[in-house]
Amino acid sequence: IRTLYGKFGYIDCNVDIRTHFPAQPAGTVDITYDISEGKPSYLERVIVSGNVKTRDKVIRREMTISPGDLMDYGAIKTSMDRIGSSRYFQKLEPEVEPGLKANTKNLHIKVEEAPTGDIRVGGGYSSNSGFGGILEFSQNNFDISKTPSSFSDFFTSHSFAGGGQYMRIYWQPGITTSQKGIQFTEPYLFNKPLELSARYSTFERKWLDYNEARDGGSFSFAYRFP
Repeated sequence: IRTLYGKFGYIDCNVDIRTHFPAQPAGTVDITYDISEGKPSYLERVIVSGNVKTRDKVIRREMTISPGDLMDYGAIKTSMDRIGSSRYFQKLEPEVEPGLKANTKNLHIKVEEAPTGDIRVGGGYSSNSGFGGILEFSQNNFDISKTPSSFSDFFTSHSFAGGGQYMRIYWQPGITTSQKGIQFTEPYLFNKPLELSARYSTFERKWLDYNEARDGGSFSFAYRFP
């Protein structure tokens, strides 16, 4: 009942349930729903805290409710599901707080960021390709515009991170085969639900009589429909 009321802005609706077991007829119960509706509330502000490296816009662009809209439990839940599906945060807590104006509420989103970067280093041997290695860097919350301001920033989590982009760079050297490539994805090109993905890779192999080399790349666009 509270959820249904919450779809129409009655965020302060309170439902008290009382039960009574009459003597007759046996095995029956009377249930009373005491509903205090309150008044509809509107969203005044969306407050985001706890995002040390992730930009506010990465969180706010997933919101399906905006300031001035009726407080809607369904829209808040959908927004939290969209933010959580990004996997940028290991903790996500929405709290409804009183606003400054009458019949308004603030939505305070408290987040705790999750590790999003990964570096892999390894090596191995196979009877087909011989000895080989791998060096790979990937960042699920990449930010191409957040360049380091000093050499030490290269070793912190704040450079090239927090923009909601995806970056993968890899190099697989070997005695007979070698591969390297780069992939970049911008999910909100021009701050719109338009995804741009670019990829480039090379492959080399040494055969007994000749050497083989291949280069390839691709661009793709995707639009998220409401």
